[in-house]
Amino acid sequence: MLFALFISPLADIITTTTDADDNYLFGSGETEKKVLENCIKETKIAINWFLDSGLCVNKMKTEVCVFNQNDSRAHELVLGSEKVSVLKNMKISGLIFDAKLNWYHQTVTAIEKANKALSRL
Repeated sequence: MLFALFISPLADIITTTTDADDNYLFGSGETEKKVLENCIKETKIAINWFLDSGLCVNKMKTEVCVFNQNDSRAHELVLGSEKVSVLKNMKISGLIFDAKLNWYHQTVTAIEKANKALSRL
């Protein structure tokens, strides 16, 4: 709770949402290139805000997922001197969001977990 209160001013600067100590930036636009440029810009703003506030940022844990109904081309993003992982799906609060938003990976994972729980019974 204190962490959420501490970083709440960040939401006035960029489009972000927070879950525990994880922060998620969202962007939309006409082209993937424009969206990625905006996300990189906002990520740099967020990193600078965190550093100025005395917090550490683990750039190795920074990930990007481009949500698009069509196949997104491969992206390589660099943030400072670190390469950012571009994923085909992303786990957020226990849910797996697929880049195409088709829920395939979430469904398969849920079925596997249910089968394991059933076999234990």
